[in-house]
Amino acid sequence: MDNQSENARFVTCQCQHGAGGIEFDTSQLDERETRPVECPHCGLKTTLSRQKSLSSPPPRLQTSPEKSIQVEGTIGYFGLIDWWLTEFTDEEREYIDLNYNPMGAPPRSLTISKISWTTQTTVSLLTGLAGWFSKADASLIRKRFIKKLIEVIDLTDSDIIDVHFAYAQLMEIYYRARNVDPSALERAIWACEKQIAIAAEAAKAFQEGDFPEPKIPYHKGYEQLAIILERQKNYAAVIRLCNQAKEQRWCGDWEHRIERCERKLYES
Repeated sequence: MDNQSENARFVTCQCQHGAGGIEFDTSQLDERETRPVECPHCGLKTTLSRQKSLSSPPPRLQTSPEKSIQVEGTIGYFGLIDWWLTEFTDEEREYIDLNYNPMGAPPRSLTISKISWTTQTTVSLLTGLAGWFSKADASLIRKRFIKKLIEVIDLTDSDIIDVHFAYAQLMEIYYRARNVDPSALERAIWACEKQIAIAAEAAKAFQEGDFPEPKIPYHKGYEQLAIILERQKNYAAVIRLCNQAKEQRWCGDWEHRIERCERKLYES
């Protein structure tokens, strides 16, 4: 056995993006030396360091809920405890709980506050979480909120207004990522179409609420899909879409877009 093998000491340094542990030989680094590498889990650049290494890596996903952990707050109220404990590591849960501070909510509202009743729903909670953790260093956490949101969004007891805003949030997330994620534009179109599919029902719910006739709120799905289709030069589809939005009385500059696309259709 050579000297290099005898001196090898393998430890694990956690990916800076939370993707998992990276095992490496500390004998290859000086005490304070760092080394940039590509994470084998997420593919992003991270840094190896002896000072930040662990003797053994904690699992990123726990195989079973930690029953000894007491979880209340909105996570407990909406029956998301098992998902919360199995989907996120201890470090991730602490990070989420400390950094999620929506206006009007008490500290650690996700897991500690006692809640006996709330106007919030599971869908609106997950929508808020997906929108809150928008920074690049929390992208893996956000993806798990999005995954759970998509799982519950179409359940029969979901509030139609919450579903309307959830699809709007998903559309914005996907559309903003279109230049870095090859599948993002297709997913943005999917979210637009899902929001449009419930538009008539959502419009009725808005009209029965605090939104006065004849206008109801701006519809991001109609607007964004119209922009995408116009850029694709599918002017006939844009005209049909805008006429539908106008008939349902969604707020928007539908007439001008229809006129512009009719002109472009005529000139093409």
